[in-house]
Amino acid sequence: MKGRVTSFYQKTLTALILSLASSLSNAQNFCVFDVLGMQGPFYNTMREYATLARKWNVELELKAYTDEAQAVADFNDGKCDIASITGIRAREFNLFSSSIEAIGGLKNAAQMKTVIETISRPEASKLMMQDDYEVVGVLPIGAAYLFLNDRAINSVEKIKGKKIAVLAHDLVQLRMAERLGFQPLAADINDFASKFNAGTSDLIAAPAIAYMPLELFKGVGNKGLVLNMPISQLSLQVVAHFHKFTPEFGQQSRSYFANLFDT
Repeated sequence: MKGRVTSFYQKTLTALILSLASSLSNAQNFCVFDVLGMQGPFYNTMREYATLARKWNVELELKAYTDEAQAVADFNDGKCDIASITGIRAREFNLFSSSIEAIGGLKNAAQMKTVIETISRPEASKLMMQDDYEVVGVLPIGAAYLFLNDRAINSVEKIKGKKIAVLAHDLVQLRMAERLGFQPLAADINDFASKFNAGTSDLIAAPAIAYMPLELFKGVGNKGLVLNMPISQLSLQVVAHFHKFTPEFGQQSRSYFANLFDT
């Protein structure tokens, strides 16, 4: 009798181990960009999302990236089945979803909420797919503001010729800077703040939530200011290789993120 009980427990334990191993082997690689890595707010949000996704029989294995360019490169190379990146970077995967960040487009968080809820509905699902990619979630980051190192820059004429750090991969920013008469300085999301803080650039555009983590107060100093006039609404977007997931996953995921507004 004792031998049969022992055998039963051994078989049960073996089954559990095999089940766990199978689950891990079927996990989808989820590359998450956050300048603060695993300690950042975006990573924590995606960790909660991954927990919820198990209800859809989707196992996501998170990997934090502090270098967004590397996260995008790994996603393109197929090392990530799904990735959480900024809306600016998501532009190469879906022009429609990234258009919500158009400069001068959405004025406030209420408008952003309405737009995200609208594009997350089933009726808009086809618009969230482009080539092999599907945007399976959009989250607001907040408004982008202009940070200046000199409050004397208070007119269009005085802006002309001033140096502004812009993301090198974003042609929209480059064209905007040129049209307004700025002198654009190519940067990436990891060093655009340091260029401003060091005085290499006279101004930058960034979300308010970046002020403390990126120490933008160093660039603003005693003479600068933050223009209290949002120039655009920024987003975080979750993009997936749609053939790596079930057909219903995309809509389940978009609905989840849209409903976060109500929690």
